[in-house]
Amino acid sequence: WLPSGFGGDAVRAWDTRHVAEGTSRSVAVIAIERGTGILALLLLGGVVGVAAGWYHTMPGLVAALWAVTLAGFACMAALAELGPRLAARVEAALPGLWRWRRVAGIARRLLATSAALSGDRPLVLRVLALGVALQLNVVLHYAWIGKALGVPVASSYFFLVVPVLVVVLTLPISINGIGAREVVFVRLLGAVGVSQPQALAVSLAAFALS
Repeated sequence: WLPSGFGGDAVRAWDTRHVAEGTSRSVAVIAIERGTGILALLLLGGVVGVAAGWYHTMPGLVAALWAVTLAGFACMAALAELGPRLAARVEAALPGLWRWRRVAGIARRLLATSAALSGDRPLVLRVLALGVALQLNVVLHYAWIGKALGVPVASSYFFLVVPVLVVVLTLPISINGIGAREVVFVRLLGAVGVSQPQALAVSLAAFALS
């Protein structure tokens, strides 16, 4: 019951700070895990969007999934390459006041750790592969609820809906995604002819089960 659909990540970071040898490292680990998971979901959506032919009926949505996926991978590559230098500049740029130097130190450690994790290609690939497996499960969770409720849309369409849902849930615009989740389902399922009551039923059933 925290802001955004992933507000609990802050609790995860705090709880794992000792195991991760510091809060900066625990935050970086969870940020990379969350980021690769979202990228895996976006990649799944882009691939299925093309393979299932949704690029004909929803070209803008499929194109957006690919654009954000490629931008995400580019950001990870840039972080791995430029992170250490950026971290040093962040700390050097702030005034010498104790509180600001402390903030700069935290930012430097966070950037440096994130850069090191992003630069470990075998690790990133393993995490990405696990992310694909996990996100496939997430999409099927929604798709099978839709099928059980008789929603008149192909299960493959949920590979386009769920990535948008997850991106929206990262925004701190609701508590635990309540309300934002329903808007996404009503809008995107409604775009392919699903009634508002059915779209709401899918969203609320999925939330209740989770």
